[in-house]
Amino acid sequence: MSDPTTRLIAAVSPAQGDNGPIRASSIDAPRVGETTGGDSFVVDGWVLGRDAAPVAVEIDERTGVCWRAPLGRARPDVAAAHPGAPAAEESGFRIELPAPRPGVESRLVLSAVWPDDRRAQFALIELEPTTLAGPDPAGADRAGTAAAPRTGREVAGPDFVLIGAQRGGTTSLHRYLGQHPQIVLPATKELHYFSLFHDRGADWYRTQFPASLPAGTITGEATPYYLFHPPAPRRFRAFAPNAKLIVLLRDPVDRAYSHYHHERRGGNEPLSFEAAVAAEVERLRGEV
Repeated sequence: MSDPTTRLIAAVSPAQGDNGPIRASSIDAPRVGETTGGDSFVVDGWVLGRDAAPVAVEIDERTGVCWRAPLGRARPDVAAAHPGAPAAEESGFRIELPAPRPGVESRLVLSAVWPDDRRAQFALIELEPTTLAGPDPAGADRAGTAAAPRTGREVAGPDFVLIGAQRGGTTSLHRYLGQHPQIVLPATKELHYFSLFHDRGADWYRTQFPASLPAGTITGEATPYYLFHPPAPRRFRAFAPNAKLIVLLRDPVDRAYSHYHHERRGGNEPLSFEAAVAAEVERLRGEV
């Protein structure tokens, strides 16, 4: 039996109908027939407006979840192929999305968005679990199906953030939360925005989450290090004062022993457990 997280890219095709303000577009990834394993996959491509440049691409799932990817990635190849097209040099986009849940087919509708909120569909991407590969009884009815109407809410940031100690269970809880049908998580587990990557800016952080979610659905992230990083609490409160913090703690001796074996497996700890504990004070000397 196939790995339940492996997906077959069943189709990548232009959206049917009049593209109107769209001059040209392409999906470079995923490719037709490509298989992708793991917890995420990348959507990469470009889109050009006919008379004005779009500013973003919105990716709607049939569940009502919408992701937003800003345009602006350098595409000199597109500019060379389409001289005179508005903003052709920076017409690219790239976004990493969570893989569909096991056993659930996914259809993504890609639309270009202009500053005046005009939207025009330009591509469809269908993902099918390999374990479900075969004749599709609904196949004849799938082409050109529009995304689910938006009946939910706009997302400005996380509804919750999972923090805690290393080897304290955050990875397991993050996995369990990601299996819940009313929780949508970013493709990357540890975003580190409030700690290591705060200089990337709030817009970068927001793009890690869906642009909109169906009513009753929430989103969040897990970065355990926020528990220890000195500026993280202040930054978190300023950005998302109403978000909930979920803190995982563990018996400190059990946690330390688990952490020790984790480092041993990675080849980072040459000492015995007792010697490593004794060396901790000296190893941390001078650290903040």
